[in-house]
Formats: sequence, C-alpha cells, structure tokens
Amino acid sequence: MLERTPMKKFWSLRHANLLALLPLCGLLGCQSIGIDTDRFARFFGGGADPRTLPEIIEPRVFLGGEALAQKKKRIRRVHADLVHLLEGYQRVERQLKSDDQRQLEGFIRPYIEKQATPLVATGDQPWNPDLRLLEANLLFAAGALFGAIGDDDELADVANTIEDRFVGYESLLVEYPIGETQTLAGAVADLRGAGAAL
Repeated sequence: MLERTPMKKFWSLRHANLLALLPLCGLLGCQSIGIDTDRFARFFGGGADPRTLPEIIEPRVFLGGEALAQKKKRIRRVHADLVHLLEGYQRVERQLKSDDQRQLEGFIRPYIEKQATPLVATGDQPWNPDLRLLEANLLFAAGALFGAIGDDDELADVANTIEDRFVGYESLLVEYPIGETQTLAGAVADLRGAGAAL
C-alpha cells in the first residue's frame, strides 16, 4: 500500500476534524432557527432512529416582516376588544342589568375561544420573542374576563397556560389588573386569587 504523502495526511486530518465539528455546528444552527436541539443531540449521540432525522431538523419558522406586523396588529385589536368587553360587563353589573350580563356572558366565551386563543402560541407552535409580551397581556385580559363572569375553571386554565408558556420570564412586566403593571409572577398569583374569591 502506498504511503500517504504529508499533503494527503494533512487533508485526511482536516477532513476528520471537520466531521467531528459537524454535530456542534449543526447544534448551533438548530438553536438559531428553532430546531429541537435535544433531539438533534440524541440523534448524533446514537440515541435516535435515522429515519426520524427529517422530523428532528424541521425548522420552526418565526414570523417576520409584514406577517409579524399583522400578527401584532391582530393581537392588539383583540386585546382592546377584551378590555372593552370587561369594561362593558363591569358597567352592566354595577347597574344590575342581569339580562345584559347574560347576553355578554354568552358572547364573551366564544369570542375568546375563536378570536383570542388562536393568536397565542401553544404546544409545538413557534414561540416568537417579539410577541411574548403581547401574548402575555392577551392571556391576562382573557383571564380577567373569565374572572368577571365567574368562570373559575377557565380562569384556572388561563393561569396554567401562562405559567407553562412563560417559564423563565416571571419578572416580565405585564398588564394585570387591566391598567396596572406588575411582574408576571405577581400577576399570575393575583389572577389565581381572583379565581379563588369567586
């Protein structure tokens, strides 16, 4: 067998080093585009079925540009609607207009379900950092409405969703109660307290 020349040895060593760096480069690339880095690492560590690689490296594409601007606009509009609904409900409640209260209650639940809930990233959906505060405030507005109409179960679900989705962001300043600002952790505690008082 022919002995490798110094140049061939150099390229062989370089090739080996590049191959060794591929998993690290891939991991860093995964983090930059939202790929599941734990599953990527398990794949290169031999703990995953190669047939699952396409699923592992499927990127989570964050919104940007005009799409992001439109999403922000929709969230702000729905948030404003929830605030107006809350103010309207509190007004008819003070005026003891029970018929108006029941009509509003019948409108509030489906509105939140159809208009607010789809705007908040849940489960495996992309979690866009540019929308984090807007989505948090939208959830707190929904929770405030559920508290106003006395729906303790829905209020608890909202509080659980906030805690699950905002792990590590407990110090984020959010709007709750409506018109006031405090940390997310304090707001969640107050939201749960409102439910317990129902």
